[in-house]
Amino acid sequence: CPRATDVTPAFLAAVTLRRGLAASPHNGQLALALATALNCLGAPVQALRLFHQADTKQVQHESLSHLVLPAAFELGAAAHSLTAAQLRMTRHWQEDGLKDVGEASIVAMREGNPAQVLEFAAFERCIRHGWWRVLSRVLELLAALAAPSPSPLSEARRAIAAAAPLLDAPLTPAALCD
Repeated sequence: CPRATDVTPAFLAAVTLRRGLAASPHNGQLALALATALNCLGAPVQALRLFHQADTKQVQHESLSHLVLPAAFELGAAAHSLTAAQLRMTRHWQEDGLKDVGEASIVAMREGNPAQVLEFAAFERCIRHGWWRVLSRVLELLAALAAPSPSPLSEARRAIAAAAPLLDAPLTPAALCD
């Protein structure tokens, strides 16, 4: 993203991408590029809205949400409902989307395709132990801390207590790359 003093390239990119998306409203690549340009212009809520309207598949919420979630936090939209919705969709896929891996592995073995079983295992390991899962959990904690509540201290304690296993994990480069 350009520095705050020179937003002209990002503005021109956003205008061009907006026109392209108007001509091709179902083009996901244009929508994601426009969301990135909007983040560069300091408009994270509009970027999140566009990301939600892009009709991404469930697996894409996990793999593409890194394009909008960190910027939403950096630009002050941590407590926005769209940020919370995106975090929920990301976690839903991380927890529930991988449930099919075991069944798919069994089917692959029955079909005589052990290479595919290894691919499923590697895929599951990447998702369960990847850097984005750790960062998205940290973003969830930050969102809980940023959310307005009657008792911010009790909400913060609840969020931290819920994440105790995450906070107890060693965050070394080796652990993040596994």
